[in-house]
Amino acid sequence: MLTLLRLAFRIAPRDVVGTCVLSLVAGGAFASFIPLLNAALQSPDGRLAALFVAACAVAVVTRTASQLLLSRIGLRAMNRLRADVVERALRASLYDVERVSASRIDAALNEDGPAIAHGLNSLPIALVGVVTVVGLLLYVALLDWRIFALAVAVMLVGIPTFKLQIRKSEKWHGLARTKLGDVYSAMRQLTLGFKELKLSSAVREEFSKVRLEPAARDHYRFMVRANLYFHSADSWGYVLAFLVIGSIPFGLARYVVLPPSVLSGATLAVLGLLGPLDSMLTHIGPSLRAAVALGRINELSHELRAEATISSDARAAIRRGPIRSMRLEEVRFRYESADASFALGPITREFKAGTITFVVGGNGSGKTTLCKVLCLLYPPTAGTILVDAEAIGPARAAAMRDSFGVLFADYHLPAWARAYTDAGGRDRFDALVRRFELDRVLRVHDGDVSSEGLSSGQRRRLALILLLLRDHPIYLFDEWTADQDPRYRHIFYKELLPELRAAGKIVIVITHDERYFDLADRVLRLDMGQVLPAVATRPDPTGLEPASAGT
Repeated sequence: MLTLLRLAFRIAPRDVVGTCVLSLVAGGAFASFIPLLNAALQSPDGRLAALFVAACAVAVVTRTASQLLLSRIGLRAMNRLRADVVERALRASLYDVERVSASRIDAALNEDGPAIAHGLNSLPIALVGVVTVVGLLLYVALLDWRIFALAVAVMLVGIPTFKLQIRKSEKWHGLARTKLGDVYSAMRQLTLGFKELKLSSAVREEFSKVRLEPAARDHYRFMVRANLYFHSADSWGYVLAFLVIGSIPFGLARYVVLPPSVLSGATLAVLGLLGPLDSMLTHIGPSLRAAVALGRINELSHELRAEATISSDARAAIRRGPIRSMRLEEVRFRYESADASFALGPITREFKAGTITFVVGGNGSGKTTLCKVLCLLYPPTAGTILVDAEAIGPARAAAMRDSFGVLFADYHLPAWARAYTDAGGRDRFDALVRRFELDRVLRVHDGDVSSEGLSSGQRRRLALILLLLRDHPIYLFDEWTADQDPRYRHIFYKELLPELRAAGKIVIVITHDERYFDLADRVLRLDMGQVLPAVATRPDPTGLEPASAGT
């Protein structure tokens, strides 16, 4: 609870103070019910009735107001934590994002944020319950210190057992949350690999029996265990309350003479503890889940380390004009995982403006890894990347990425994307749309274009159009023609690539289309992360000497 209060205080300190004050007033008002009722039972008085009605009104108004205040904080906390996860993911390296996995980020955004909001929404009721319990115990102390001492003794004996059950519940909630991430990971396969699931009974069997069902079963088992300990603690709290109630008439009253007014008042007060205790115990569950969720988000945030950056002034100073060359000098990249490792390089190669380089190789040869290193998404493990003879270190990499127009094989195209902002942009967009024969299928509204309802080939052509409209100095295409008809392959290889070369662009194409290899100035061949001897298929248009081949 204290962890959630600290979080809420960082977000909206005034609202938290207001919530605490209102909860104190509401709890005090609820606690006043029992003394007023006991006094009315001893000597009925109209003024007591008026005070009771006033206490009821104060309790309802302040309790409702405290809930509204903290529910607003809960929504703000959820949105802020989601925004923080998104910002940290955007500032982290691609390697770190891939390492933590998309399913964990999905779970943090879709599960942990709402859990924290729900936990914060439960705090006012729990605070009101705490204040009410304290107020009733103080009333019991005023009635008779011996009854108060008895109640405190029973609580001191029973609370350690209660806390032990709560800690065990929190532990199992944490394990269940970990398994929930595995469930999210399996569910992603349902949406991203639906075609493969439909086509293969073996893949469906593996998805259901090996991936989804074990994770869901473990999540269910851990949640049942967590709820078992929580409800055991809940029931134990009631047992403690009834022990206090029973100990007054069956224990203390047998040895100590208690006035009827004290006996009735103490009994009413202890019975009155049941309602607040129920509120407190009911809302401990959401608080526990919120604490676990907050821990998961903090853990994820620590793993998403921010990349090195430069100042905004330095970023603005990096020109977005033509680039004459990009050179790799003894560049290596290596990654390790639990079940595999891969090493790329060393690579020494220069890519010059006005040239086309084809990158070829078998599956697993390192083509896509090289692509990510070239466009500065993967920082080299060793070696140097130079743009126009200037070394690009980690701090400048993020600013330089705007120079790259990259279309990955597993590209992402949103449902709606901005195509143009002015008349000139619209003219270029319309020309490209007609060229790739999408003018009859696209929906355009105020410069935004929709990709909904398009085939995979049409979506890839639209992604290419949007990329070309941004006019980058370096273009990198990863298997763009994989799902294109021969007509569009011809446009891409025979028309578009020569146009980009003539415009002075650095063009790098990952491809298997051997029939078009003669269009490239160079062909870079990869095998198991190693560069094979360089192949120059055309004279160097820049008049510069070819770069030496890497080993």
